[in-house]
Amino acid sequence: MRLIYIGSRGDLSLQPLLYLLQSGHTICAVAAQTDAELSDARLPVFIEHKDSIETLARVFALPVINMSVPLQDCIAAIALLAPDLILVSCYEKKLPQEILNIPAYGCFNFHPSALPQYRGPVPVFWQFRDGLTELGVSLHGMTEQLDAGPVVARGEVAMPDGVTQARAYQLLAQAYVELLPGFLLALASDTLAAIAQDESAMSYQAYPQAEDFRVYPHWSARRIFNFISATEHWGCVYPCSISNTEYSLESVFAYNEEELPDENCVIDGDTIQIACSPGVLLARLVPV
Repeated sequence: MRLIYIGSRGDLSLQPLLYLLQSGHTICAVAAQTDAELSDARLPVFIEHKDSIETLARVFALPVINMSVPLQDCIAAIALLAPDLILVSCYEKKLPQEILNIPAYGCFNFHPSALPQYRGPVPVFWQFRDGLTELGVSLHGMTEQLDAGPVVARGEVAMPDGVTQARAYQLLAQAYVELLPGFLLALASDTLAAIAQDESAMSYQAYPQAEDFRVYPHWSARRIFNFISATEHWGCVYPCSISNTEYSLESVFAYNEEELPDENCVIDGDTIQIACSPGVLLARLVPV
C-alpha cells in the first residue's frame, strides 16, 4: 500500500510517521508546509528543525511535497505519486476535495479528542480547561467538513497531574501509534468499520481568547492546577476573581485537598493560596 503522510512539527506528527517508517510501510512522500529556509540564494543550505516531519523525511530519503506552494501544484504532485492512502496528523489547513478524491482507500486524519466532541484547531486546550483528566484520540475519514468524517478508531489517554502540553502531546502521539496497526490491517483486509459521528453530540471550539484563560475558585484546585500546567506555554495571564478582588496568576506550584481555615485566599509576597471547591491551590501572582 502506497502512503502519503501529511503533517507538521511536533510529536503528534512525528511519532506516527516514525512508526510507519520503522515498520516497513511504503511511504511514497511526506507533505507539509515546509519550514526549510535558504540562508542565501547562492549557498543553498537548509535550516531544518529536529521536530519537523520534513527533517525526518530527509533522513529516510523520502520526497517532500511543499504544501506552501499554490494549491494546484500540490494536487498535481500528490496525484502523480498515485497513493493508495493519505494519512494526516496535525495539519492545520483543510484539504480540498481534489486531494481527498485521489487515494483509493481514502484520506484519514488523527484528532486529539473523542469526536464529535472538541472539534476545532486546539482541542487539547479546551479539554484541560474543562477539567478532563482523560483525553480522547480519534482516527476519522476526511470529508469537506473539518473533523466531521466517520470514526474508524478511538483511544483514551490518562493525563497525570501537572502534565505540560509537550508531555501531553507525547502521550497522545503514543496513542495515535497504538491505533495504527489495527487500522492498517482492517483497511488492507477490507474489514474497516467506520462509524458516523453523532452530530447531536458535536461541540466545536475555536482558538482561545484572553478571557478563556480565566480560572474560578468554584473549580477544584486540581482542575486549575492541571489547566494552568498544560497551557502555561501560551504565555498568558490567568485572571481569577476572589471575593470581588481581581488577581492575575502567572503559574502554579502545587495543590492539595485540604481547606483554608475561614479564608478565601492567603497572599505571601508573589505567592497566593486560593481556597477552591474542593482543595487549595498554590500559585504565583503576576508581578506588579
